[in-house]
Amino acid sequence: HYPINALLLKYEALEKALIVTPEICKAIYRAAVFKEPFTNKVVSVWGDSLLKPQILDLPLGTHVNDILKRCEADRNITKVVASGVISGYLTAPYLPITRYDSSITVIKDVSVLKQNECINCGKCLDVCPVGLAPCYILQKPFKIGESRFFKTFKYCIECGCCSYVCPANIPLKTYIK
Repeated sequence: HYPINALLLKYEALEKALIVTPEICKAIYRAAVFKEPFTNKVVSVWGDSLLKPQILDLPLGTHVNDILKRCEADRNITKVVASGVISGYLTAPYLPITRYDSSITVIKDVSVLKQNECINCGKCLDVCPVGLAPCYILQKPFKIGESRFFKTFKYCIECGCCSYVCPANIPLKTYIK
């Protein structure tokens, strides 16, 4: 794993970088050329309880319920996850989509997993694409800025890989952010 000083140097350079998605490039172009504001979002809607999964170009603020009706969702929906199964978050049908939501996943049957204590297996260390140590956030309570190590958590890209591989079912991504 990376020494902490190497991590800090690597990600301090990223603070000066601008990362732009194709969707944002399109929005910038449309704003510059046609003077149109960013008002729509392309959202992939899929899941095991939809008759018509689709990729939709939706106005920001569209309610999840309206999207589910459009995709002919089953009434026995257990969970609705916005922005990806691994890195997303649970949402409710009455909430609107935001500029951060790129997908909506509708799940019919979900087995609820019980969260356990960290077993210090290190799986989260192995999968973190940024080289952080998510399990250390559980080791002891700390204040923001307490040490240079914990400052590196601001570089978390919220991919959710740490939470996904955790055998103790700890939602590490939630604790980090």
